[in-house]
Amino acid sequence: MGQASATGRALSTCLALWVCVADAAAAQEYVLVERDAHLYARPDASSERVRDPWAREHVRRLGPFWVMRFAGERNGWVAIATVPAFRASEHCYETPRALAGLDVRLFVRSEDVAQVVARTVSRSYPGGGSVTLVSGAGLVARGRNRYDVALPGATLRIELPEGSAATRYRPEGQVEIGRSANALLAPGAHFELGGGGRISTEPPSRTRSARRSRVVDFTTEDAEAPEPPRAILALEVDPERRPRTRATLRTGCLEANGFVRSRDLTTDRPARPVRDPSPRGATVRPGAALYWPDGTQAGRAADRVTLTGSVTPNGSRLCFDHAIRHGARGPDDTLTLCADRAAVSRASR
Repeated sequence: MGQASATGRALSTCLALWVCVADAAAAQEYVLVERDAHLYARPDASSERVRDPWAREHVRRLGPFWVMRFAGERNGWVAIATVPAFRASEHCYETPRALAGLDVRLFVRSEDVAQVVARTVSRSYPGGGSVTLVSGAGLVARGRNRYDVALPGATLRIELPEGSAATRYRPEGQVEIGRSANALLAPGAHFELGGGGRISTEPPSRTRSARRSRVVDFTTEDAEAPEPPRAILALEVDPERRPRTRATLRTGCLEANGFVRSRDLTTDRPARPVRDPSPRGATVRPGAALYWPDGTQAGRAADRVTLTGSVTPNGSRLCFDHAIRHGARGPDDTLTLCADRAAVSRASR
């Protein structure tokens, strides 16, 4: 009885404070936030905010959503929290890398939270095709129970059973990707499921080199002009290629059985993408409190983190214009976070 009462008091307290992050990882719910949405320091459109500068230009390559922890909802706003120890093996999309190691509270408008597959679902198609989606796959509504599943590098239009879509999810585990893949699906190709169902991939590059050659470019640009790598969609294909051949496509969040045209396959192995250079800034010790410029608490450093950007003294604290993306320069590309001077241990090089 005492334990139940304590739990009830803790829940009431966290709801009053807006943020309620579960202690048990298994109980934690997650939301998908539109990548193009502003993330706010408070439920106030005039507060400190940030957004992803890659959201519009590379949305099909990256997928249109961020993963965030769900922390509450009220009056048209959703309270979210960053994911300090993000595990890509549990989610269909990434979380902002610049916020890794930070346990920070943020807010988004309710309309900027996407619908999501709430539990694993499967569907069969005429002609032998099938598809399975795991929880956490993001949805764009296209009519009653009809959705576009928008995954990095590919889109699937599908009709889902009633009750399959929700605004929050718990990870249920991803599709196991085998080692028997023997081909890649080229950009601009379609994976046919039957009965009009298909998975469409990101269009090919329009650069001069791409027009001159059929070599598939999965690389990124160099560090001077970084961009995300293409999603690599590997297939298990019958070795005896035909104009239209049966294949299996597996990603962490989708498994599909269907057909591809031989001309839409390639065995060109992608080059290893160039990674963003290590951020330069100041290192904040684990556990240190973080603040917004107005002095209200933003969260904490859950791990050893580097805050980047220009530094502004603010009394006993230092405030950093922390870039959400390497090389970001726009007014909404940085999030100003402050830490006590004593918590900033050294400059990072």
